[in-house]
Amino acid sequence: MKYFVIIVIATFFLVPLSSAQAVDPLVVCGTSTTQACTTCDILKQIKRVIDFIVNPLVPILAILFAITAGLMIVLGGLNPELISQGRKMLTMTVTGVVIIYTSWLVANTVIKVIAGENDTAKSWFKLDCGPAKPLQANIPTGGRMSEKDAQQRLENGAVQVKPGAELNQVNTKTVDATIALQKECTAAFPDCKVIVTDATSSAVGHDDSSSNLYTHANGYKIDLQSKNPDGSPNTLTQYITTNSTFTKISPSPTEHYQRWQDQYGNVYMLESPGTGNEHWDVVVK
Repeated sequence: MKYFVIIVIATFFLVPLSSAQAVDPLVVCGTSTTQACTTCDILKQIKRVIDFIVNPLVPILAILFAITAGLMIVLGGLNPELISQGRKMLTMTVTGVVIIYTSWLVANTVIKVIAGENDTAKSWFKLDCGPAKPLQANIPTGGRMSEKDAQQRLENGAVQVKPGAELNQVNTKTVDATIALQKECTAAFPDCKVIVTDATSSAVGHDDSSSNLYTHANGYKIDLQSKNPDGSPNTLTQYITTNSTFTKISPSPTEHYQRWQDQYGNVYMLESPGTGNEHWDVVVK
């Protein structure tokens, strides 16, 4: 019995418990200090309870039962009944662990299937109940275009599209504003060429934060070429920076790049100036 007590106490010290589980609250929504629970939050609550039971408790209980069964077998001596009980307990412990973890896998898979449509299940074992682009609803109905239609519409408006530029789901208003820019620039500089380098891709540096409506992912932004092949400012850059219809406004509060605003309220930011990635980052509102 003394050895058994020592092993049990040692087991509690040897089984690692995450410090995050000790301080992370089980209820994370629906209280006086938190927002109301969403469907994802409810699913996450269920998952947190399941994980709390499976992760810290099952290993401890399984080890305790296994140790007890082992002691019964080893110390049974000439008592066949005690040895039989120990073997039975060990078999039931292993079977129980298998059933519990199989059920855990099934439960996580079901939760992912239910939550996956809202892009809240990043993987089968993790849920993210942060806002999954809640501002998508603010995009004008029917305002999105397919890759093919956007490219054809731009090219029909004399706008060039650089190979590799992603246009799928760009807003129609963004495309039309780019075509209008081409016409107005050509009126001032007959050789003006508006060249689209990107629109809706998830490229590094694109601001796709769900808290901001006017992003590349939401179709409000488009990138335009700002330099000639020799590195000198192209005619579009000259037009934006010298034409009276554009007003120089404060730099971007995050990137600190210089910006101009046209008469329609669209904002043109010269991103990464002086580098190989320099281009016009245009927000069409």
